[in-house]
Amino acid sequence: MPKGAALIAGMLAMLLAVGGLAAGVVIWGGGGKTRGLVVGNRSQRAVIVSFEHGPTLTLQPDEQRTISARRDDYPQTVRVTAPDGTLLFERRLEYAEISALTFRLTIDDRGFMLTPVAVD
Repeated sequence: MPKGAALIAGMLAMLLAVGGLAAGVVIWGGGGKTRGLVVGNRSQRAVIVSFEHGPTLTLQPDEQRTISARRDDYPQTVRVTAPDGTLLFERRLEYAEISALTFRLTIDDRGFMLTPVAVD
């Protein structure tokens, strides 16, 4: 066997092991556990959006913010109130539901918009 063959074989084996480890982390453990959820206010007034297992956001008209959405935090109740505390809307959300909405939760004057909406 040539002098450098063992070294090259060892380097290839190490490359395959590291590549396999990285693929395993992405497939089974590391990737996809947390996503960004865009919360937008398309109503004509300021609102406060409170997540049962997450943050409370104050959104002005046409404002949007991104929060983290972890599968383990759902289902959870999301409440939308006026700045004076008056309850405007409330809904229990499942992770599959926000996933189907491409991780966009939009609020308008009628309540939660449950279809994907392009924000200008």
